[in-house]
Amino acid sequence: MAESSRAAERRDGEALPEDVVVQVLARLPVRSLLRVRAVRKAWCRRVSDRGFVNTHHRHQPTQVIISCIGRPFEQFIGFSARAMDLGAADRGRVIAGFTHHLDDLAHYVDDPLLFRVHASCDGLLLLNADGAFYLCNPATRRGTLLPPLGANEIMALYRHDPSGEYRVLYRRDGEYHALSVGFHHRWTIDLPKPEQLGDPGMAYVNLRLAGGLPPSYYSPPALVRGVVHWSPQLELAAEGLGLYMVVFDTVAEVFSWMSPPPAFNLGPPPPPENGMRYTMQLFEMDGSLALSCCRHISTVELWLMQDYESKVWVCTRRVRLPFALVQPGVSAYMVSQKGDVLVNRLQPPQEGDVLVNLQHSVLHYDNAGHLLFEFRDVGRVEFTGHVFKESLVPPPSAHPPFFWGL
Repeated sequence: MAESSRAAERRDGEALPEDVVVQVLARLPVRSLLRVRAVRKAWCRRVSDRGFVNTHHRHQPTQVIISCIGRPFEQFIGFSARAMDLGAADRGRVIAGFTHHLDDLAHYVDDPLLFRVHASCDGLLLLNADGAFYLCNPATRRGTLLPPLGANEIMALYRHDPSGEYRVLYRRDGEYHALSVGFHHRWTIDLPKPEQLGDPGMAYVNLRLAGGLPPSYYSPPALVRGVVHWSPQLELAAEGLGLYMVVFDTVAEVFSWMSPPPAFNLGPPPPPENGMRYTMQLFEMDGSLALSCCRHISTVELWLMQDYESKVWVCTRRVRLPFALVQPGVSAYMVSQKGDVLVNRLQPPQEGDVLVNLQHSVLHYDNAGHLLFEFRDVGRVEFTGHVFKESLVPPPSAHPPFFWGL
């Protein structure tokens, strides 16, 4: 009787339409999906298919990455990266962590070689700990050690579709290079040729590349439609060089340019006041290129490229916050098309404060400017500018140090 019951259950499962099975599996988190593979051989084959991996990744919720630096305890300091789904009641979970022995307490907070999230692509994170760099999948807790790199050298992480390889774009000694992850091949990326510099946009690109693109841990670029995009540099516009965005085609592996939203060509913003950081950050949002910016005292805007082929930008959101952004230690980012705003806030130091004792927090506001949540930890917390969606993408297999004890 039990045997006939199990046979009936197998028949019922096999009778499910294939597209229904795919849609159900595609909405499971990676941890559950890895368990489901053991239920049926057909499901195991399906989960391993590259097409399903892409479908599953698209259906996962977008999470923002918060970096956390704990307070020192007996000459040790804890670093972690927390993924937070702004649409969920759960306020995030640690996806990677690292404990460091303190040799010099004074410099640990600002040393990018200790622990940083450098890039996020297809559910993979490029992280470093104590000067060693890894490409990791936090969902599967696998990763691979990369050849030696500098924290300020890394510009972007991308997938090269023709080969299926993940590659790191980095700058060293004034030249740009690509590193193939897993194969450790390196080659030089060509800069604009002299005959191209008659184009004002390419002349801007050449000047921007010569000065160096910002490290990806400091100002993450956005990867959309196989193209890496960097935010425009307002200082060059102030010098009368125009305002363009540097872009990198990940298939041809060449640099080019794109125009930012038209409102940005009306002239540079007023100079910063009291140490205010003029925040402007590109994101990928639901397959579209988006630019979050603060061009006014307390207002955050979101510009969305609604037609990528025609390069049509539209301002879709403006959120007025209940305080002025013109103050040191404050930066704001609109991180969703709904109008979610994240604000990094550093408590103004008081006389006698030590850097490690300052209180940092990340504030979450809705599109009406109402505070929804304030995220604090025992030490310093900050929105990294990176976003993350779980995936099954397998990096070359190894056991990086970020998942011990998680």
